[in-house]
Amino acid sequence: MLRERLINRDAGDRVSEELKLVELRRTLENVRSLAGKPEREESRWLDGQRCTALFYRFPEWPEFDFEIVGESSFGLWVDAGFVRRADSELPRVESPGELRVWKHLVGEVRDRFGPLQEADLWPPYEQYVTEHRGVDGVPRQYSVQFSWRLLQRTSELEGE
Repeated sequence: MLRERLINRDAGDRVSEELKLVELRRTLENVRSLAGKPEREESRWLDGQRCTALFYRFPEWPEFDFEIVGESSFGLWVDAGFVRRADSELPRVESPGELRVWKHLVGEVRDRFGPLQEADLWPPYEQYVTEHRGVDGVPRQYSVQFSWRLLQRTSELEGE
């Protein structure tokens, strides 16, 4: 079937090499060409490097911006993820079980319920375990999972 469509090992190797090049081209310039003009742009220092941060807004998450940080001289990505907008309010929760998906960031959960123990890190996916003592005094462990820093799932771990 693949041969009929003129797909062979050489074609596969070419595609593989092109994909490797695309992966290497994670630059701010390419982000701008794909996503358009950012809502805002700022300069900052990160780990001793001058960087540029681009901020994009998505209607699905009005309380967050998606931030892409690139090293200024070459424009290569060094970090990306959701950040809370200054005009949005942090939801108040008393336990990890009250966390709502797409409403909390990893740093906020760490600040409120930390420390977070690393469970599975596969950027941009992050999974942590945290322990919280409820009003009944019983400690409970929770798994909290994030993608691009935004909460995707919370679950109480049974029997831990």
